[in-house]
Amino acid sequence: MNFEEIISQTIPFEDFELKERFTKEKYNVLPEQHLSKIKPLNSDANKSLENYLFEETQMMGQYKLNGEHFNSIIEIDLTTNSEIEFKKWLDDLTIDSNETILLYWNSWGSVFTNWEIFKMYYDDFYYPVSDDLIITNKNVNWLLYFFHEELVYFGTR
Repeated sequence: MNFEEIISQTIPFEDFELKERFTKEKYNVLPEQHLSKIKPLNSDANKSLENYLFEETQMMGQYKLNGEHFNSIIEIDLTTNSEIEFKKWLDDLTIDSNETILLYWNSWGSVFTNWEIFKMYYDDFYYPVSDDLIITNKNVNWLLYFFHEELVYFGTR
């Protein structure tokens, strides 16, 4: 996967299908300095991510990480953990706050941002029941998968 090529394929935020999660009072209105760090990607970039995750590498199985491609997989159940506990779990992953990450929601689109922005607003990026969200970094040495039934998987390679 050519990370730099993918993150160069942006679209205006107003064209992003999930923009309301970050810009409407009904959901959450992010401060402009944070919103400006979320960069939606075009449909070609989204398709490239999908192809890479599901076809080329087959890191994703049907609603789970493909264990053949990871050294370890940690699972956390959001229904049995408080928001504070989950945020601590995210902190404990020791991912650099400034690391650029890709977020993929299938047909709803993809964005890139940094780990710090994701951690601050993870519950705006991920809506249980409706979302399957896959997150990775440019080296794809880890994958974070939010399954719509409130299960989260973290696989390292």
